[in-house]
Amino acid sequence: LTNRTALVGMALASSQMTFPSYDDAVALRDDLADRMDAELILIGNSNDDAAYDDFNTLRAAMVQDITTRAANLARIRSITLNRSIPALALSYRLYQSTDQADDIVSRNKIQNPGFVPAGQPLQILVF
Repeated sequence: LTNRTALVGMALASSQMTFPSYDDAVALRDDLADRMDAELILIGNSNDDAAYDDFNTLRAAMVQDITTRAANLARIRSITLNRSIPALALSYRLYQSTDQADDIVSRNKIQNPGFVPAGQPLQILVF
């Protein structure tokens, strides 16, 4: 019962979330759907048809909601730099704006935004 209640709460919370990218939204959707599938098996084994139908309806609504909201979000792509560059310069080079510098730093867990490391795959947003 506790697990089921937590999953219901997670599904409801997901409807209020703002996702930074398509990939982030899909990862959450798939993880939550897998968890709900496991719970559906347990509910099915208990022969509680009403609870099964309600929980399955919630799962379907969660999947549809996140899929719909994710459709127009930026995708994540991997790049590797040939030389180190500041995050602001990389953001400007990629997006003609410095607005994504903070996302580059946080998404890739860069210690010093003045030196985005070369030779390591970096995740960036593609609009």
